[in-house]
Amino acid sequence: EKAPRPSLDYSESIGLKVEVPLNVYSTKFTDVIFTPTLLTRQGFLLGAEWVQRFDQGSFRIKASGLYQFDKNAFTFADAQRDWRGALQTSGEFVPVADWKVGFAYAAFTDSAYFEDYRLDPGRAAVNEGYATHLTADTYLDARVQQFNLLGANTNQTRAQQGIALPNIRVEKSFTLPPGAGRIDVEARLLGISRQADSSRVVNGVTYDLGYAGTRLHQMVGGGFVATPFLGVRIDGAHYDNTSLLASAPPSGNLWGVTPIAALDVRYPMAAHSPGVTHLIEPIGQIVYRGAASSKPGITNEDSQSVVLDDTNVFTYNRFTGIDRQETGLRANIGGRYLASFDGGDYLEVIAGQSFLLAGTNAFALPDSTQAGVGSGLEANSSYAVLGAYAGGTGGLKLGGKAQIDTAKLALARVGLGASYSQERFSAALNYRYTAAVPAAGMVRDQNEIGAELTVPVSDYWSVSGSTYWDLNANSFLQVGAGLMYDDGYLQIGAGASRTGATHIKPNDTRVTATFRLKAPAGFDIGYTGPGV
Repeated sequence: EKAPRPSLDYSESIGLKVEVPLNVYSTKFTDVIFTPTLLTRQGFLLGAEWVQRFDQGSFRIKASGLYQFDKNAFTFADAQRDWRGALQTSGEFVPVADWKVGFAYAAFTDSAYFEDYRLDPGRAAVNEGYATHLTADTYLDARVQQFNLLGANTNQTRAQQGIALPNIRVEKSFTLPPGAGRIDVEARLLGISRQADSSRVVNGVTYDLGYAGTRLHQMVGGGFVATPFLGVRIDGAHYDNTSLLASAPPSGNLWGVTPIAALDVRYPMAAHSPGVTHLIEPIGQIVYRGAASSKPGITNEDSQSVVLDDTNVFTYNRFTGIDRQETGLRANIGGRYLASFDGGDYLEVIAGQSFLLAGTNAFALPDSTQAGVGSGLEANSSYAVLGAYAGGTGGLKLGGKAQIDTAKLALARVGLGASYSQERFSAALNYRYTAAVPAAGMVRDQNEIGAELTVPVSDYWSVSGSTYWDLNANSFLQVGAGLMYDDGYLQIGAGASRTGATHIKPNDTRVTATFRLKAPAGFDIGYTGPGV
């Protein structure tokens, strides 16, 4: 456990915050920590934490609360109350070898409490109980989960969050005799219960993110892995509709069987020259998924986001969850180049493109969550993707990703980054471009550039600064600066930041403080205030 950390912080709604944790009782197995906190605008906040450790695990109970001197300092209605506070609990145990069981639960007077008082929410976003089994060939994870939407969110918004009852995932591998390959089996069971519909409109485009009601989706898949892949996926889903939205599907059951066949061909070629080794690896894949429907889940809870890039261009199913799946016959074509230099530097380039040869394009089908829209996979010939990375022992790292619309010969997405770090000096430069996708509610191009810099100005002092700029709006997204002293024993500093009008948290000013004492024999106590 880390030692208690004194801290300083400030915000307009709570004033200056002075927090001084005190470890009032400590043994090998137990810590009891009181955290008195003075707030110049809101009064006195008291926190207490009990940490209990065992040979096979530990649990933690944490409580905090206060009587607000000025409840009208907050604009969120739920925050305008006399008493505010929270109770947080968590624990994890190892009852037998290869198994872990645990829980996390949080209760709070209002969802904005942690953010308003700059407190660590820990695992408060998810109340859950779970059991996990992990060995070299087996993975099992079973959870019951309730999701808490933190921040200034109303009761109606919180009712739109689903309860996962249950959420179970099983993966098992069976290794055959030498040279015979391997059999992989995967199973998922996901139940979601939601009190209210979750829907939003972005620039005229409707996103139905979840329907009120209860649904259950089970999937079993498996295959034989060698050079080819032969497999089958079995789905069963149930939905009990209580939604008020006309777009919601009716109550019902769904069963499906998906045969899967794939062939992955790679031919790595190596070449050596003085000081460098080259690896060139052409990659070709043929993938067939014989699904009758791309929607094995009646509703879509976990396959709402799809982005094609160099990390998934050579995969057999690019949907992130089990509620949607690819269909038809596809070919994925591309390759990889790697240059390894004797000094430790490297250069890697990955490129590829996916083509629908036959069957239904699952990414072009209508979906209430707009899954697939703007992914680069809606057309039978996908966007081409490129990833390039370089780095090594000198402290300089470069990276970039790109999506290219080959039908228009235009860039759809670009991300570029460079960083350098050496001793106490560091610098980074990042750029991101995303073309407008009106069908997804993104009506204008996004161009953003940012830079970060930390420079030592003496033996122990350094200054830092950062700036991010919205090129399309011609306005800043965020700026910040700080000053730091660090002599190896004492670290102290301060910083400030301000967001712009197009930031996700517009026109927000934050001041942070850093204080840390360090010494031999492991003594380390301090605090760094939260950023934006």
